[in-house]
Amino acid sequence: MKHKTLKHLQNQYFSATSACLTGVLCGSCLMWVTPILPKLQGQDAIVLMTTTEISWLVSIFELGSLISAVPSGVAANYWGRKTVLLSGFPFIIGSWALILFLQTVIGFYIARLLQGMAIGITGTVINIYVSEICSANVRGGFTASIQTLFYLGVFFQYITGSYLSYNLNIYINVVVTNALYLFIFLFEPESPYFLMAIKKPEAARNNIELLRGSNATVEDIDKEFMQVKESVEMETRSQGKWTDLVATSADRRVLLITQTLVAVRLMSGTMVISSYLNAILNLTIDNKEPINSHDYLVIFSSVTFVTIVLTTFLVDTIGRRPLLLTSLVGCTVVHFSLSLFYFCFFNPDYCPTSFTPSHNHLPPILLVAYAFFFSIGAGPVTQTLQSELFPSHTRCYGSVISVLNLTLTGLFTLRSYQIIVDWFGLYMNFALYGTACLLSFIFTYFFVPDTKGKTLLEIRTYFNDKSRNR
Repeated sequence: MKHKTLKHLQNQYFSATSACLTGVLCGSCLMWVTPILPKLQGQDAIVLMTTTEISWLVSIFELGSLISAVPSGVAANYWGRKTVLLSGFPFIIGSWALILFLQTVIGFYIARLLQGMAIGITGTVINIYVSEICSANVRGGFTASIQTLFYLGVFFQYITGSYLSYNLNIYINVVVTNALYLFIFLFEPESPYFLMAIKKPEAARNNIELLRGSNATVEDIDKEFMQVKESVEMETRSQGKWTDLVATSADRRVLLITQTLVAVRLMSGTMVISSYLNAILNLTIDNKEPINSHDYLVIFSSVTFVTIVLTTFLVDTIGRRPLLLTSLVGCTVVHFSLSLFYFCFFNPDYCPTSFTPSHNHLPPILLVAYAFFFSIGAGPVTQTLQSELFPSHTRCYGSVISVLNLTLTGLFTLRSYQIIVDWFGLYMNFALYGTACLLSFIFTYFFVPDTKGKTLLEIRTYFNDKSRNR
């Protein structure tokens, strides 16, 4: 029976995994600068940059996401999820070409903007696409795996950027990008929800059959076809528009929950820590030690990736809510511990002797602990909930708002990091991240439901009933 189930699901596994692999490209685009930051200063610099220019290089991709998020969300409703997803290809290829052949500050800035635009397109559409092609019993795992594969891209860049030559690393990225987008173009089906929404029911049914495999019974196909039809009809009786995001109490509740969780993902410090990890580690670790900052980079990314892989299997068994609550508690403890450490490290006169830090490997150990706790909930689970809670007629608009939220929150955290360090000290960043995680735990406990095992129609019905009973 188990073998039959796996065979029954293998087509959607294949399609969803292929689509989720775009997360690897996003992770690579985002983090290729981190390992080469030391190579942007000094006599042998690839491109000689000031600290201010480097700071903008780290964060400027967020502006590209702002440019592309809204148009891609609107276009996904007219041109289809797959078509818009493919439109990110020329931006990524163009960015790698600039990085390879136009090695100037302006060239790097333009490349980062293009990469930001590609991430804006992919981030807006991929959650919608994967949630709509997957059945309810595997949807959580696959939407969580988007985050998993994003961190595989980060891990990939930490390794190749640190140990391979600059040009060879870029060539590898070009080959991987071409191969993946070609595969998506040739083999990925369009979302049945989109096809139903544009009045192509036969095509929608054909794609359901394709995704569920040859072993799916006619009854199974008919049942899912009617669920898709009912879900789309229920949510598209009126033309979807931006104001539908706040049209009813249920819509407002969904918007509040999703956008709070989206902001939590970055306010927990993940973007800043991933981008400035090498610099943070070098504050307390001598690179001549047996385990140096480069080794901790690999350990950090390995723990992140392995834990998120594990979470993709747990999210549909344990559930979204328990994992998210555990994650936020762990992140809160870690951040406040790091804040105390760095306050005493830089201000020993204000701390009792017993609290004066002497173990310089404590920060990287705590940062690795943060990687674990973030990866069991605050990262992948918020991604899953973001893709599940919006109804079909506002899913694209909601995804646009989510990407804009991610972009603005990411830009804020990245740009404010150095300002807070200069004004207050590094400890204040971690104190703020810990406070954000604590408040998020309280919010999640009282307001976020568990969607484990529920179809998209059942989730929408839950919020409608919840609003009526208030």
